[in-house]
Amino acid sequence: MNGFENLPFLLRDMHNVVGKERSKEFEEVDCRVMFEYFAKMKEANEDFFFSWRVDEANKLMDVVWVDARSRVAYMDFCDVVCFDATYITNHYELPFANFVGVNHHDQTILLGCALVRNEDTETYKWVMREWLECMGGVQPGGIITDQSVLMAKAIQQVLPDSRHRLCVWHILSKVPWKLLAVKKAEEVHKKMKDIVYDSFSIKEFES
Repeated sequence: MNGFENLPFLLRDMHNVVGKERSKEFEEVDCRVMFEYFAKMKEANEDFFFSWRVDEANKLMDVVWVDARSRVAYMDFCDVVCFDATYITNHYELPFANFVGVNHHDQTILLGCALVRNEDTETYKWVMREWLECMGGVQPGGIITDQSVLMAKAIQQVLPDSRHRLCVWHILSKVPWKLLAVKKAEEVHKKMKDIVYDSFSIKEFES
C-alpha cells in the first residue's frame, strides 16, 4: 500500500465533497417541503399564488408567492409599494425579496415574497412580472427601492407607469460618510434630517 499520506486528495477535500452532497440533499428536501406547503395553501384558498423557475439542470432558481389576503389588500392599497431585497437570513443565503405596502391605519402590510438566486436585472424583472401578473396587471402608483441600478432598470421595463423613488433611509444612512470632510458634520446631518422628515410642503422644504 502507498499509505494514507500518499493519497491524491486531502481529508479536507473529502469533507468538502461530503458537505456539498449533504447541502444538495438538504436543498432538495427543503424545496419539496416548501412546495408541499404552497400546494396546501393553494388547496385551502385558490387565490393563493406561487410561481417558480428552474435552470438548465432543473435546479430551483427563483420563487415568488403571494397570500390570498395580500392580493385583496393590494387592490385597496396599491398607491405606494416598497420593494426590498436586502434580507439574507436563510440557510442557503438566498436573498429574500418582499413587496410591502401601507394600509389605512398606517400599518405595513406584506404584499408578496420571493427567494432569488441572483441579484441582477433579469431576476428582478422576472420577480416583478410574476408579482404583477398575480395582482391582475395593476401597477402601483409608486414604488420605493434602495439605490440599486439593477432594480431601477427592471422597474423601467416592467412597471413603466409606476413612479420610482429611492428609500430615504438608505439615502440618509450614507450622509455621515459623505460629510466626513465637512465642518460641524453632525449638526449638518441633523439639519438635513429635520428638513426631510419635518417638511410638510414643497415650499417649506425648499425654504
